[in-house]
Amino acid sequence: IGRPLLGTVLSVFMPTFILLILSQMVRVFNKDYLDMVIQVNLTLLLVLATFFIGVSQSLPMTAYIKMIDIWMIFAMMYPFCVVSLYSVMEALKNKKTKSQISSDDCTDTWDLMNKKTIRIVTFLLDWGLPILVTIFIIVFWAAGLANYASSEIANVCKG
Repeated sequence: IGRPLLGTVLSVFMPTFILLILSQMVRVFNKDYLDMVIQVNLTLLLVLATFFIGVSQSLPMTAYIKMIDIWMIFAMMYPFCVVSLYSVMEALKNKKTKSQISSDDCTDTWDLMNKKTIRIVTFLLDWGLPILVTIFIIVFWAAGLANYASSEIANVCKG
C-alpha cells in the first residue's frame, strides 16, 4: 500500500510552488514599488506559515522530519530572504544618502563598500536565490522520487 503522490503534489507542492513563482515575479516592480514587493512577500510568508500549520496538523506526528516539512520550511525561507535582502539594500542606500551630506576620506571608503555590498545583494536577488531554489527543487524531487520508488519496489517485493 503506497501513499498517493498525485494528491499531495496537487494540494501542497503546486500551491506553494506557485506562491514562490509569484514572489519572484513581483520583484519586477522593485524599483518603483518596493513597499509593494515587501508587502507581497510578507503576505506570502504569512500564507505559507498558515498553510504549513494546516498541513502539519493533518499529518501524523513523527519523531523525524518529513519531506513535506523540509519543503514547507524552504518555501517560507524564500520570501523571508527576499524581504531581508531588500531591507539590507535599503539600509545601505539610506546610509549612502546620509554619508553624502558629510564628505571626508572615510565616507569615500564607506561608499565604495556600500556600492559593492549593494551589488552583491542585487546579484543574490537576481540570480542567487533563483539558482538556489532551482537546485533545491531538483535535489528535493530527486531524493523524494528515489525514496518513493524504493518504497514502491519494497512493497511489490513483499506482496
